[in-house]
Order: sequence, then structure tokens, then C-alpha cells
Amino acid sequence: MPTEGKVHHVAFTVEGIEQEKERLQSLGVPLVWEEITTLPNGAKYLFFLGPDGEWIEFYEPAR
Repeated sequence: MPTEGKVHHVAFTVEGIEQEKERLQSLGVPLVWEEITTLPNGAKYLFFLGPDGEWIEFYEPAR
């Protein structure tokens, strides 16, 4: 099995990604990277690990 899990990742669109990161951290969810990535167009994303090691992405579109 690959180290990423059964699938590489699944993504969900969210609003308020900073608050979502805080919520994940308060629940003890492991983050792939500590920082939220901001793309040149202003969109942001964050990866964390699911229960089987799969990567889960929260994505906030540019406003």
C-alpha cells in the first residue's frame, strides 16, 4: 500500500480555512504541512491526514 493510503487525496471546498485549520488542530488531526498555502490567484488550501493515512484537502477559492 502506498504511504499516502488507499487514495492520494480527496478535496472539499470550505469557507474560513483559517478557522477550519484551528478546528482540526484542536481535535488533534495531523496536518501534512503546518502552513496554509496561498496560490497566486488568492485561493488557499490545506492538507491533513485521514484515518487510513489518506490526504484530505480543504480548499478555499479566491474571493
